[in-house]
Amino acid sequence: MESLKTLVLIVYTMVCLDMSWGRSNSGCIERSLVGENRLIIPNSSYTASSFLYDSRQLRDRVTGKLYWDKRYVSHGAKLYSPFGWSPRDNNNPEDYLQLDLGAVRAIIAVAIQGNGKRRSYEWIKTFKLRFKQDTNSTKWIDYGDILQNCYTCDKNSYWDRGCWCTNKDKTRETANIVVRHELNKTHAARYIRFVPVKYHTCKTMRVNVYFVNQEAPRVNATPSERSIFVRWTIQPCGKLTHLITGYLVHVSTKGKFNVSSTTTSKNITGLQPYTEYKIRVKAVPYGLWSDNKTIQTDIAGLLT
Repeated sequence: MESLKTLVLIVYTMVCLDMSWGRSNSGCIERSLVGENRLIIPNSSYTASSFLYDSRQLRDRVTGKLYWDKRYVSHGAKLYSPFGWSPRDNNNPEDYLQLDLGAVRAIIAVAIQGNGKRRSYEWIKTFKLRFKQDTNSTKWIDYGDILQNCYTCDKNSYWDRGCWCTNKDKTRETANIVVRHELNKTHAARYIRFVPVKYHTCKTMRVNVYFVNQEAPRVNATPSERSIFVRWTIQPCGKLTHLITGYLVHVSTKGKFNVSSTTTSKNITGLQPYTEYKIRVKAVPYGLWSDNKTIQTDIAGLLT
């Protein structure tokens, strides 16, 4: 009987842990630089220590005009692009590709590909990451681990190159495989640098950055004659634990109101009777806005 009770307790605990884990991250909205819900950043947000062929010009066969070979410029590093980014040569151990995400983001993962050129044998074996929070920061923070792109190696193949290797017939497929790396914690940063360490042939890469937002709150409101009591519920994103500092309530014509992270309601006063107001709420700094909720205050009381 005791063993049965113990078994029931273990199963119950596992179910509870599984449910709590699901709840902890069910409020996370993942985004990246590719895909339907992608963050679009301009080409100017991609910069680098240098790029291949930036010291020479080519001549157009038709017009005869000189032009820069831009196949491996920094913004060529977008995931699934035709080529990728590559530095001028392989001699600088501090070569880097830098991305400006436009605002501080809660970064949870990165991904990397090799050269997108047909029959290319260029890819990164290992690399480092560095983060900088915003434009006011001067210090880059190193990610502790060196990240490694590994595939199963054919030890009998002439093309065996150790990490991230395969036989000749599959080399093109290897360079195009997207390898995603989950970070050991959420990093709040606007700028991220990819620093190649070990590589095959050339330091050519295409990259992606993944970050999360707190999902939008579900908002309810109760109007009075000159006020609206706003309350909301939210499914927390576990990956943003301790990063959410509060809430922002926006009321049309009245502006924005800051609310503590321990509070999920706000009484908006000083409103006009029988007037419509649009209200929305988000968690800060990584939350998404709720849809505008249109609420009409009560009509002014009539004298009898």
